[in-house]
Amino acid sequence: MVSVCTQPAAAGPWAREDGAVFLSLMLSAEEPRTAFATGQFTADPAVSLYGELGLGRDFTAGLELDWGTSSQMGTVFARYTLTEPSAPLQAAVDAGLARRSVDGQPTDGLLRIGGSLGGSFSEADASPLGIPMLGSGWASLDAAAFLHDDGTLSIWRAEATVGLHVSDRLRAIFALKAEEWPQTAVSVTARPSLVLRMNEGTSLQGGLVAGLRGSDTVGVSLSIWQEF
Repeated sequence: MVSVCTQPAAAGPWAREDGAVFLSLMLSAEEPRTAFATGQFTADPAVSLYGELGLGRDFTAGLELDWGTSSQMGTVFARYTLTEPSAPLQAAVDAGLARRSVDGQPTDGLLRIGGSLGGSFSEADASPLGIPMLGSGWASLDAAAFLHDDGTLSIWRAEATVGLHVSDRLRAIFALKAEEWPQTAVSVTARPSLVLRMNEGTSLQGGLVAGLRGSDTVGVSLSIWQEF
């Protein structure tokens, strides 16, 4: 029961129970920092849909749909959790197919391969640095690469996440994301957020985005999470 209560709701290496469904719909907008100095706001809005379905036998099916102003991308994948549910450190691998469109023009199909590590912790756990735990929570590391048909790399991304259960209804999350897309430099962004459980199975997440490297944008996001 402790392991179940301290794991995150979305993504990570944890396998979903057979038939369990998770859906997340996110609205976000980002703006260059210079816009705040000039007062000229032309935020770039985006909509993202993420879903997971537990297939049993440690398999989880996933779906990602992203709609941006100039770029859209859809991905289907399957994740296999390598570790037992009771293991303190969870590990998983995944693979899938993706399709991207830029300025209305479709691009080649992509092969996705990825992996993730994660674990939960509580106040009773010993800290490796001798610092007392602030509460129960989890930490995870997710990485994925998208390859062309000839095996060349098109897109890669990696995200480290730490989550803390502030109360029975509130979770605080801090994520650090690095990624590289075609014709762009590597960017690193910080993504803090709060997740409020509204009722059984439904949560709201509000977050901020701040570019740390390769990006000068800041933004906000609002998500609704639903579990069945």
